[in-house]
Parts: sequence; C-alpha cells; structure tokens
Amino acid sequence: MNVRSGKDDDLPKGQASPAPEDSPPAVAESIQAEIREIATQLGVDLSDPKVASVFIQSVTRRSSPYPDIETAKQWESIYPGAARIFIDMPRDQALHRQALERTQVRVDAAIRLGGSVFAGIVALASIYAAYNLALVAKGGYDYLLVVLILIVGVGGTNIVPRIIERLPKYTIMKDKE
Repeated sequence: MNVRSGKDDDLPKGQASPAPEDSPPAVAESIQAEIREIATQLGVDLSDPKVASVFIQSVTRRSSPYPDIETAKQWESIYPGAARIFIDMPRDQALHRQALERTQVRVDAAIRLGGSVFAGIVALASIYAAYNLALVAKGGYDYLLVVLILIVGVGGTNIVPRIIERLPKYTIMKDKE
C-alpha cells in the first residue's frame, strides 16, 4: 500500500488491503447484543458512531441515586462499607430536606398566626376604646369618633390578614431554578 496516496499499489485489482490487526472493531459490532436488538426494533442505525454514542447513552442512562451493582461491588472491594454509605446517603438527604420543609411550614404558619393575633388585638382594642369613649361622649363629634374608631379597628381585622396573605412565603431553602 502506498502510504502517501492511500492506494493499494501492490495488490491485484479488486482486492482490498487487509485491516490492521490493532484496528478497532466496527461500531455496531462492539455494542452489546441487547442494545443492538433494541436499536433494530426502533429502527436506529448504529453504523454512525455519533448516533450510536447518543443511543447507547440514552439507553444505558440511570436515574437512580444508587450505583449499579458492578460499581457498588468495585467500591465495596476498595472501601469496605461503601455499599452502606450508598444506601444511607440518599435516605439521609431526603430526611434532611423533609426536616427543612417541616421547619419552613412551621415558620410560615407562625408568621401568619402572629398576623391574625395582631389583627384580633387591634379589633378588641378598638372595640374597648369605642365603648369607653361612648360612655363619656357629650356631642356629635364624640359619637363620630366612636364610629370611626370602630370602622378603623374592626375594618383593620379584615385588612391585616389580606396583607399577610400577600407577603411572600418564608423560605429556608433557596432553589436556583
């Protein structure tokens, strides 16, 4: 074979040069039989290396927090107790996140309850003030003031919860999404 031109000058016509012994096998031949069968059923051409790579990655991708059995065995042989760590870590993370969410719910409920209690105190104080003022009222302006105190105080009990509902929810965890 001529190295510069890449042509088979030494071989008779119609005969191709043999493949070197260290050349990689064809892409489709190096793929596991199960994956090739799935690709055939789906009509995917695995002769293109890029298509084959994407297809293999999508078929063999795992979406589990746990490693596959072979990887876990390798880790266990290198670091005894690693399998227990693989099992405990996702569980511990889930428990931690749930604890944060419970705390978040409790704090949010406490803020809203505090606002409602404040609104109730304002309403009771306005009723008390209006009652005491009504007892000593001497003229029309005094009674007008009693009515205004009742309207502002009791009306405030309707306004405060609405303001509290518009407050953003208290968050402990800041997601980046």
